[in-house]
Amino acid sequence: VYLYPVICGLLANQFLKEPLGWSFWVQAGVCCVGVVLVTGAGSTKPVAANYEQGVALALLASFCFASTNCCVRALKDVQTFEVQLFTDTVMAFFVMPLTLLITGNGTTW
Repeated sequence: VYLYPVICGLLANQFLKEPLGWSFWVQAGVCCVGVVLVTGAGSTKPVAANYEQGVALALLASFCFASTNCCVRALKDVQTFEVQLFTDTVMAFFVMPLTLLITGNGTTW
């Protein structure tokens, strides 16, 4: 998830044509080193069976969060409250129940 700012910067550069300076690349390098340290990539210890799945989900979450941020930045006439209300509504009524159903906990909530 620490790669969110890097992904957001790259998406903003490609789709919103925002320039990337040297400070972005320094920040991107620090983020990547931090991700390697936190996840223990390259470690000689055996990893859990679900490690790859967790990394894939974390990268997917980072990409989704970054793309949402870029989409909001592309909107010019939208108020912050409208974006927050929409995001909270989607999470509360669609994403959270779907997550409960996918994990098998849909009947116990």
